[in-house]
Amino acid sequence: MNQTETHPSYIALDHWGDYLEENTDGRWTLEIYPNETLGAQAEALQLVSDGSVELAIVSGPQLENLNKDFIALNLPTTFDNIDHQMKVLADDEVVGELFNSLRETNNIVVLGGFTQGNRSVYTTFGPVETPDDLNGMKLRVQESELNLAMAEALGASATPMAYGELYSGLQSGVVDAAENNEVSYAVKSL
Repeated sequence: MNQTETHPSYIALDHWGDYLEENTDGRWTLEIYPNETLGAQAEALQLVSDGSVELAIVSGPQLENLNKDFIALNLPTTFDNIDHQMKVLADDEVVGELFNSLRETNNIVVLGGFTQGNRSVYTTFGPVETPDDLNGMKLRVQESELNLAMAEALGASATPMAYGELYSGLQSGVVDAAENNEVSYAVKSL
């Protein structure tokens, strides 16, 4: 996973690992590798595909790169709110076929979805209140056609970048701003 040990996704996996171990009398355990120890999300997904790793948490845009139909889950305003998002992601009638669509071609099955909240933009230069504030700025986005198009539509120069490279990218001026969820920004900043 690409997050720290203080990130909610890591904490959820850690608790799930304890649950698995306790309820299988130790037959099942999880060994979690945070901080992109096994690589960025694209690399972690490839490790799952080739069977080197059994499980990875990756963002939706990574799945778009394997099957364009996943874009429906990543479009702005697809969901009314986080409760609606979680209801849809848990409904096998809605997502079952999509979540299984990578089995044949990539040896991957999506087991479910986490939410990490709404997406926001943070910058090295101050608040973004209108798209004009991003005009000409280098905006870090996740590696997907949807995110590249979004940045361009906002007037920014889309800069796909792995999360693990983001803060050095902001510090060095490789990017001026980043699109992400608040929890990742807040946890990484602690």
